[in-house]
Amino acid sequence: GGAGRAEKASEVASVVAQDGAQALSHWLEDTAPARREAYQKAHTHMSSLWDSVRVTSAVAVSKGQRLAADYGHAETVETATARLNAAAGTAATASSAVFGRLAAAFAVQPEDHGVGSDSADTSGTKVSQ
Repeated sequence: GGAGRAEKASEVASVVAQDGAQALSHWLEDTAPARREAYQKAHTHMSSLWDSVRVTSAVAVSKGQRLAADYGHAETVETATARLNAAAGTAATASSAVFGRLAAAFAVQPEDHGVGSDSADTSGTKVSQ
């Protein structure tokens, strides 16, 4: 009766889970190069963007200090410097958060994915050259 149906359902669920794990493993293997390339491009872009933000901030601080000094407003220099440093810090925090999300989104899995490695059928496994 019910025990036989539960056993059959358990067997079906086991087969479906194994098939899903194998499909996931194949997908991770097949998409690893594209994900690695996308991650590297995003990393390069974010690094370049961050370098640009740092340089621009440094130039702005320097110009602000010179302008304030030219007008003899030492207090204004300190205020402007503090504001620009705070803005640069905020940009750094935002950049780090975005980069962290990108890194997680494009994370490249190790070659051994640990999915079904004990009982996986390797007859269709690709051989690296």
